Amino acid sequence: MQSLLAEPVYVSVASEPDTIPKIDQKLLFVDREHKTSFLMRLLEDGSISRALVFTRTKHQANRLAFRLSKGRIGTDSIHGDKSQTAREKALAGFYSGRIPVLVAIDIAACGIDVDDISHAINFEMPNEPQSYVHHIGRTARALSFCDATEGGYLLEIERLLRQSVPVLTGGRRTPRGGMF
Repeated sequence: MQSLLAEPVYVSVASEPDTIPKIDQKLLFVDREHKTSFLMRLLEDGSISRALVFTRTKHQANRLAFRLSKGRIGTDSIHGDKSQTAREKALAGFYSGRIPVLVAIDIAACGIDVDDISHAINFEMPNEPQSYVHHIGRTARALSFCDATEGGYLLEIERLLRQSVPVLTGGRRTPRGGMF
């Protein structure tokens, strides 16, 4: 290698990101059919002032935003199937605070940089552990909803973090680390 390069430098990039210690992470075990109503109750109680909510699919982002809006929670969604105008409108509403809840998928959330997001919420557990770290790194508080079908995603996330995600009241783990 010395004969090919003048003054080579070795660069190493960490392949496994760690979470930022100051992030208050909480895991909530919620049955799939109760996730939307549970999220609505959390958003209505006033402790969450501005939230970025993550789903895995565009369809789920649209469906969740529609249901929250129907429940009189200022919400919009952002993803690649929306027109540029619709995405800009959703972002403008979120940045200004007029829309306190933005539902997004991973790719659409790239570049969203709002200082006063009170919570990042994983409505569905990300199927890529690195996405979890990216989601929760946007705020000081993160909530993740996990249903019985998402236990494998949770185990991969905890393997990446090298720690368990703290469970918020009522959740319990099986001896193998799964749920319920």
